[in-house]
Amino acid sequence: MENKLYGIDVSAWQPDSVSNAVQGDFVIVKATEGITYVSAKMAAQIDGAVKTGKLAGLYHFTGGGDAKAEAVCFIGRVKPYIGKSVLILDYEGVATNKGREWCRTWMQEVKRLTGVRPWLYSYYAVAKAQQLPELCKELGAGFWLAQYWNTNQISGYNPQAQGPALACDCWQYTSNGLIPGYPDRLDCNVFYGDRSAWLAYATGNTAVMAPSTPTLIVPPATYSLPKKAGMAHDEVGYLQAAIGTKVDYDWGPDSERKYNAWRPVNVPGRIRRDAATEYETKWVQYITGAAIDGKWQDKTDKAVKARQKASGLNPDGWIGPKTLTAWGYR
Repeated sequence: MENKLYGIDVSAWQPDSVSNAVQGDFVIVKATEGITYVSAKMAAQIDGAVKTGKLAGLYHFTGGGDAKAEAVCFIGRVKPYIGKSVLILDYEGVATNKGREWCRTWMQEVKRLTGVRPWLYSYYAVAKAQQLPELCKELGAGFWLAQYWNTNQISGYNPQAQGPALACDCWQYTSNGLIPGYPDRLDCNVFYGDRSAWLAYATGNTAVMAPSTPTLIVPPATYSLPKKAGMAHDEVGYLQAAIGTKVDYDWGPDSERKYNAWRPVNVPGRIRRDAATEYETKWVQYITGAAIDGKWQDKTDKAVKARQKASGLNPDGWIGPKTLTAWGYR
């Protein structure tokens, strides 16, 4: 029988007490971002996990700057927890333009500084395109995949039966989980291993790093879509939810009709911070690499503007026809 552990990942968006309040086997906490940001809630959240007997992890959100400098910043802030918590690189957002070798440099620098092999986290489209599971296997590191089969609310720790779509050690299967002890939505995860395997990643004891391998269901690579090059599986679901059609990850005539009715009414001026719906915001967050929580706040605004700027557009934070066309949507 497979060994599995279940837990959440949190950041400064959640309160100090979340690690104490929520049931589960582990808590993964955001520590740093780039070379300047440190979460003010990191210590309370990680200490809360440890005090309630949970396993712990700490992650660094990529800023896309110098990889070694970001690694040094991260290690300097999490030093008291090295050897006790899994160390993780959160590779998403505009930093994904740096490519997998940026990740390699960061991970190797963390290994050099601590003796511990960090995990790598990313979402399906990037992980598949940049062969991130293969990179982790090469480095002897854990891979944490973010990939949702749907955006429905999930009560308790109930990952979808299909399993993850790529080989991974830990799977973030929803950002819309409800866990006893906390009233709002949470990111929920399953780790394919037992406590000793988790602690091996934390301590660098490679002899027991052998989590179970889940059954893989690989989604279709492309669909008939309103996007020039096709969309990844999760992207289809987020767009279907945004336009108000059935979320079935199959872009057929119904989705096409709904999209064609939605775009001229909503795109010209309403896909922006103070007007987008929750599901439109989640779609925007997915395609810009922002954290997916359905709340268009400063970090989402920053991610939208950064992608607009990278696309040679006026970074005004409004997703209008020019922006969508530049990003491949008809």
